[in-house]
Amino acid sequence: MGDSYHACHYHLIFACKDRQPLLTDAILSELFSYVHGLLDVRESLLIKGGGIADHVHLLIRVPPKHAPSDVIRDIKANSSRWIREKWPKVGFAWQDGYGLFTVSMSLIAKTKEYIEKQAEHHRKMTFLDELKRYLKNHEISFETRFLEGGDDTAGDAPSSE
Repeated sequence: MGDSYHACHYHLIFACKDRQPLLTDAILSELFSYVHGLLDVRESLLIKGGGIADHVHLLIRVPPKHAPSDVIRDIKANSSRWIREKWPKVGFAWQDGYGLFTVSMSLIAKTKEYIEKQAEHHRKMTFLDELKRYLKNHEISFETRFLEGGDDTAGDAPSSE
């Protein structure tokens, strides 16, 4: 094969520091255009962005020559700085970690729809429950106490659901 072909799609989830509801409608209305520009510099694509006051979801396409962790670092650092400069009274910061999950082509449309319906979805499920579900569905081990900000809740392991 004389060329390289790729389709690396990721569903990225990250929250405001301490899961504070800092993302106002004004911020959310501009945030995804800003992220789109950040990804364009990395020859990457924002397919869909959405979120609510305390966290965001991004469906992105990243070429294999760029490490996802580097792209995520750029998104979080630059968007955090941008939000602090544009809305200084908010006192904004992202949490340290993130969730990153691969998405097959057959699930792109479903993932886009899920991201579009974040407000509706979170009337029924908390961010923490959502994150636990993603981790379990992707068979990623975790300790609940780290997800909840350091309390002494017992750890969880992936389920076989």
